[in-house]
Amino acid sequence: MPPATSDVVELILRDHRRMEDLFRTMRNAEADRAGALGEFAALLVAHSLAEEEKVYPALRRYKNVDDDDVEHSVHEHGEANEALLALLEVEDTSSEEWDEKLEALVTAVNHHADEEERTLLNDARENVADSLRAPSSGRPSRRRVPSTWKPTAEASGTSAGSWPPTAADHPDRDRLRRGRWSRLGGHGPGGP
Repeated sequence: MPPATSDVVELILRDHRRMEDLFRTMRNAEADRAGALGEFAALLVAHSLAEEEKVYPALRRYKNVDDDDVEHSVHEHGEANEALLALLEVEDTSSEEWDEKLEALVTAVNHHADEEERTLLNDARENVADSLRAPSSGRPSRRRVPSTWKPTAEASGTSAGSWPPTAADHPDRDRLRRGRWSRLGGHGPGGP
């Protein structure tokens, strides 16, 4: 277990490295892909929420942090959410479809993490005092979604506890969808 840190930038970087580890697990045909996906989904949702609700608003207050970079990062969260939902909809973790959807997710998340690390996180290190990057005193908290979630019979139309979960089973599926569509004029697929 890595040592505890109170620096939000370090917490974000730690999440990025954990996501990379989970991608390696999900790419391994011999691994528990569904279990890794469940952990990944919870981490991605919690990570995005913490950034959008706490970190990005704090960064916007600093004139040396580019607001366009913040907006771009929020947009990329929506792209990652859509790729996650697409992978959650794949039933067979050993299928080509799984591999294709996984690679789309990996591409979206790695692109975002790389840009965020080169832009926003560097800006935060240079322009935000160490004391303000600490999650204490009401600053960027890490609200987490349960790392193990199971579908319910009502949500999935199957027997309770079936695995792997589907997009319909994810506890934050509505937030994932709203996040994407709210940035496209507030409407979901098919219009208002």
